[in-house]
Amino acid sequence: AIEKAHLQTTFHQPRPLPASVALMTQEERKKWYATWSQTPAAQRWINQTNAVSQATRDYAFDVAGDGAFRADHVVPGTYSLAVVYKLDVGPASPPLRTGSRVEAIVTVPPMPGGGSDQPLSAGTITIFPPPRAGVPAPDFAFTTSRGPVTLADFRGKVLLLIFWSVEAAQPKADIDAVKAIWSAHGADPYFAMLGVNTDSDPALAQAYAAKFHFAFPLAYIGDPEKNDAARAYQVIGGIARVLIGPDGRVLLRQKFSPNRRVIDPQLYGKTLPQSVNHALASHHAGGSAAGGGAPSERPVW
Repeated sequence: AIEKAHLQTTFHQPRPLPASVALMTQEERKKWYATWSQTPAAQRWINQTNAVSQATRDYAFDVAGDGAFRADHVVPGTYSLAVVYKLDVGPASPPLRTGSRVEAIVTVPPMPGGGSDQPLSAGTITIFPPPRAGVPAPDFAFTTSRGPVTLADFRGKVLLLIFWSVEAAQPKADIDAVKAIWSAHGADPYFAMLGVNTDSDPALAQAYAAKFHFAFPLAYIGDPEKNDAARAYQVIGGIARVLIGPDGRVLLRQKFSPNRRVIDPQLYGKTLPQSVNHALASHHAGGSAAGGGAPSERPVW
């Protein structure tokens, strides 16, 4: 059931980050920003951002059961169409309701006479239920330098799937925790790990991975809004984390807010090793897998 929807003018006012800042940890960026925010350049950027924000147009409306909606007096322009919905999932009685949000870009063209009652197609918006514990993980097809990989390739292993972005700088403690997982379990035939980058610039992502010595396999997909697998995994702000069991079902999903704040950490920071270790201990006690060898010492694209 769709709970609410709205059209909002799109704008992206990126903070001017020097290349050196883009490769910083979250803590380092905060220190840089504290100094930069006192400069005239920062004040100009803040004023420009405030002006754009104040000019933002937002139209809220109800959505009918067939997906039709009406928004009156919409000024021509490019908008983000955001839909907040809840789905009944699973065989539980009453059904478990799980909610999420999906966005699409919609362009309203200029109209003769300044308006029209003719319907305008917003295109097709696919609604994906959020991955939750116990349900099959969404399939994916990504490419690393070793070739294409799909979810089926990891059958029989515990898979840690990390969607990451340079723009969404993480604390050093979390970066270290991610690297420690690979150091500890990269050679374990029961374990697999895949980092999927969502930045617009693959060269920047590669530089970041090299600086922080990401040695686990990496793939690059760019804009997650244009990738069905990323949308199915509910990638928010370029980031998401899911732990998948050897049967292909979700074990844990780390939740993030739209502004990338961590909600109930389970696969983040110090809780990440605990969750992975627990999953592997359970798998070791009841399964087997082929393979082995030392973990790679270089990032794999």
